[in-house]
Amino acid sequence: MSDSEQEQDLNDEKFTVIESNDGFEYVVIKSYALEASKMLKGMLDKESPFIEAQENRVRITDFTGSVIEQICLYFYYKHKYKGETVVPTMEIPVDLLLQMLIASDYFAC
Repeated sequence: MSDSEQEQDLNDEKFTVIESNDGFEYVVIKSYALEASKMLKGMLDKESPFIEAQENRVRITDFTGSVIEQICLYFYYKHKYKGETVVPTMEIPVDLLLQMLIASDYFAC
């Protein structure tokens, strides 16, 4: 996907960008993120007064890229297994477990 195509998709709001405190940017399918995170749903709602809704970009200053990456993977994991009765355990690196617990509370996942 070229930069102009990616920019067009961001403008069409199919995707959104989540940026970590160390500058990493993750482009995720917006509907997956909104489905998994109550916090993002509130921030990215068109009716909300948040700048994130206007820019379609969320800057997270509390977490590093490695944590945000795992959160983004969780969005896809949750969407993939939505409605399933048997859900496999999501593998999370041991060194990120505590940070992921804090992040899940932060993102209201």
